[in-house]
Amino acid sequence: MIVGGSDQVLIVVLFYFLITMIVGLLPFGKKRVDSLDNFHSATKGISDWCFVFCVLSTIYTSSTWTGWVPLTTQIGIYGIYTTVYIAIAAFLYGIISPKVYDNAKESSIFSLGGYLEHRLHSHGINIFVSIVSIVVGGIWIVMELKSLGIIICAAFNYSINFVSAVIMGLLVIVVYIIWGGMESAVWSACLHGIIMIFGGIIISIMLVVYQYGSLSDFLLILKNNADIVELNYHNFSKMGDFPQWISNAIVSALGMVCLPQIFSRMVMGKNEHSQKKIAKWIGISALWCLSFVLIGYVAMIEDLQVTQSSNLIFEIMALSDHTWILYLTYIVMMAAAMGTLDITLFSLSTIIITTFVSDSKILESRYNKKKKYTYVTLSRIVIVIVAMLCMIIAIVLDDNLTDMAINSYQYICQIFPALMYAAFSKK
Repeated sequence: MIVGGSDQVLIVVLFYFLITMIVGLLPFGKKRVDSLDNFHSATKGISDWCFVFCVLSTIYTSSTWTGWVPLTTQIGIYGIYTTVYIAIAAFLYGIISPKVYDNAKESSIFSLGGYLEHRLHSHGINIFVSIVSIVVGGIWIVMELKSLGIIICAAFNYSINFVSAVIMGLLVIVVYIIWGGMESAVWSACLHGIIMIFGGIIISIMLVVYQYGSLSDFLLILKNNADIVELNYHNFSKMGDFPQWISNAIVSALGMVCLPQIFSRMVMGKNEHSQKKIAKWIGISALWCLSFVLIGYVAMIEDLQVTQSSNLIFEIMALSDHTWILYLTYIVMMAAAMGTLDITLFSLSTIIITTFVSDSKILESRYNKKKKYTYVTLSRIVIVIVAMLCMIIAIVLDDNLTDMAINSYQYICQIFPALMYAAFSKK
């Protein structure tokens, strides 16, 4: 059973990189990035549907696939964790984002810290929230770089090392976001979101159909193997008892709406209605998360055992013996990784520039005739620096991707009360 490494898989991976570069680079010129506002915001001419897929590609990551599918094989039906917390997050996004959009657009605000400072009149809270956001955003970039490295290594049949794989994937992303700014990130994220959502549905259904004949036959097998479906409290202890499970879901939902990359999406779109539409489709997409449970059950039925759990998704897809499913899996995984990486990397540069650099004396020369420094130039430099730092951490750090995600939610969710107060306070 070959999981990757064929010439066809390699061509598919490189072709997707090429398409991503074209989508990110082709439509834009220097006129789109001649100011801070242009570089860190997207135009209103982009459709609501484009923004919907942007947000979905931001929420669902490749570490979701490489992390939650193996976790489902350990905790069974409790793998619906993602469905639960995404549904809660969609509700919260729907009530908060229209308020944030309305206030932020009036004052050209691009970061959560800046929004809280504007609403609560405290520069201190801006500094604190910005530092927390940078730490949490950095965790997400590291997660996705590690996951992207795993995907590329598998595609090359491990003929290249992890470091080379991470550099290859990161280079593609950095090139197009420093060229076209937020608008390049939006268009490329839209591409990633469409491929990830529809591709994820296709590979999940086709895996079951090719392996078991039909979805009904698959459900019958599950029914006849009650030990697979029943709640295994011994394995479930990996996420604590049931109250702890619910607590984690709520904390993850609260943290989701406070993530720096999610806030960047809250200030995009044509109007408040766009944000409400996005929230509705986030809620609908919670059902899509059942794909992780379905694929995890396939692994349980087949009793798959792998040394590296992150590779489990590729082992499962190789069961069908249909190479096109495996090819599509690689594309879906790369789309999920890149759709989160670009906007998170960009969001951190926005926070650093608007919070820590925009008032610095180093930019006073921007107003003289030489214009030696500009916000856009500094933003691009910051993007490269943050990317390199996160790449180094991703290479040396050896942590579980699922644990990293849950920890990041626990850190950032503590900002949620301030966000709610700022959004709904009349003062």
